[in-house]
Amino acid sequence: MNTLVIMPTYNEALNLEHSVGDLFAHNPSVKLLIVDDNSPDGTGDIADSLATSDERVSVMHRNEKSVLTTWSRWMPMAATGLWICRSCWPRLLGTIS
Repeated sequence: MNTLVIMPTYNEALNLEHSVGDLFAHNPSVKLLIVDDNSPDGTGDIADSLATSDERVSVMHRNEKSVLTTWSRWMPMAATGLWICRSCWPRLLGTIS
């Protein structure tokens, strides 16, 4: 089964690279979609850099901060075998596949 991790982000510049590294260390075959809500701290630029260097990573840039909208839009996919991760907090990233 293919697994997609959807990672909504806002002001996660200090955590993003570490969290993505941990995710792939434990789950090397998953794909990752980072959804950045126009973070003013450069999170979106870091996400773009990660996507450029790793084909498993994609980025969606949004113009507003709306984690709840991101959740409501993507949560129904959980029923189809996709995994959704809230933000990029390292404690939430374990083995998921």
